[in-house]
Amino acid sequence: KIKFNNVYIRSPEDLNKSDFAYTYKTLIYLKEKKQIKKIGYSIYDINKLHKKKLPMPDTIQVPINLFDQRLLKSNYLDLCKKNNVKIYARSIFLQGKLLNPYFSKKYTKFLSHNHLSPIQATKSFFNLIYTKNVFDKVVIGIDNLNNLKEFFETRFHHLKYDYFKNLSTLNSNIIDPRLWKY
Repeated sequence: KIKFNNVYIRSPEDLNKSDFAYTYKTLIYLKEKKQIKKIGYSIYDINKLHKKKLPMPDTIQVPINLFDQRLLKSNYLDLCKKNNVKIYARSIFLQGKLLNPYFSKKYTKFLSHNHLSPIQATKSFFNLIYTKNVFDKVVIGIDNLNNLKEFFETRFHHLKYDYFKNLSTLNSNIIDPRLWKY
């Protein structure tokens, strides 16, 4: 029998009530049968999720990066922690966009002003927020082994949050990959 550690409902904040209820009930059944260990949500919009008042998951996978800092300003993560929900950070490179130093004029200026490479900036930001013990795990995506090697070999800089907060944006066209036009 195949068993899964984590099964995520993707964008539960966008599902209609009956689709979510059916999916969630099925996952509860599979969890009771020990075919899955944890039920989680993989979300994009914390505000929509919070408004829906969905049942607390076992894990939650959330986007967090230099441009998408919404969760740091939300009390939803505190609520998750109080309910023993494991919080996994994803999209720390914003689907790879933050590895491009010319992603935006603001980003190019930030990197130049602070003498950082894109990976140094991302690692420095993530080191800062990771040390706050909000996130239990980090999920990263790579294109090849060189990406992984560069990630581990790049040193981060100890910078205060003030260095990064001006990069934060609420512009969904920038921070939500589902809205990107190719």
